[in-house]
Amino acid sequence: MDELVIQEYLKSALYALALDTPRGVIQYGELAFAEEDNFEGAEGFKRALEMTEGRKFNCQLRLPEGLEMITFEDEQDAEDFYNDLNDDEDE
Repeated sequence: MDELVIQEYLKSALYALALDTPRGVIQYGELAFAEEDNFEGAEGFKRALEMTEGRKFNCQLRLPEGLEMITFEDEQDAEDFYNDLNDDEDE
């Protein structure tokens, strides 16, 4: 399998998860890729699911560095993060 192709599928799955796509959709994609003999796609999606097991996360784009992922242990951590951002904008 081509590791560069796997990494691209991994990034796309992580991006989808960051946009709050349900994990079941990514799991379905993993199975669909495997059935179509697209093993790089299946492996990339599988890795994304393994990396994010039990985590809530979001992402933000910072140029020129690229994609930065922020992960949270639970919903309260995510709410606190966004509340802090909103407080900073109000100042």
